[in-house]
Amino acid sequence: CGDDMVLGRVARRKLALLNGKDWEYYTGGDGMSATAWTPKMADAKHLLDVPLRFGMTGAVYLAAQRRYFMIGWYYPLGGGKMPGAGTHTVWDFYEAPRPWGPWTRVDSYDSTPSGLYTPEVCPKFQDGNRIYVVAAGYWENKALYRLTIVPLELTT
Repeated sequence: CGDDMVLGRVARRKLALLNGKDWEYYTGGDGMSATAWTPKMADAKHLLDVPLRFGMTGAVYLAAQRRYFMIGWYYPLGGGKMPGAGTHTVWDFYEAPRPWGPWTRVDSYDSTPSGLYTPEVCPKFQDGNRIYVVAAGYWENKALYRLTIVPLELTT
């Protein structure tokens, strides 16, 4: 259960090098301007700041909507290591016109008892208003701990 989201970028030609020194972080303003970026992650602007409501996630561009989409997720009962916490997650859906925002929460989904966590939108498998999310389920229950594919219908 993290607290916030920042935006980083790296040149495509340098991505495979896996060198943290190649990354830059968004500091605010027009993200198309070089002055909106810094090599210091500590100086990054929080795109979203929602204490204890951000697990590992990322944004995806939805071509049909011409918008960016992200699923924030968290355990309402606290970290997943707490007894029973992994049976219950909440997904918060966010959208933005650009990767640097502004980001707006547009909906939420309560997942229980499977506790679906780490939801990620598959960028390749999109069809108009239908997208697909992959997630994992509650790890302490072998029947629920599996790759789960969730189709989502987006509405305007």
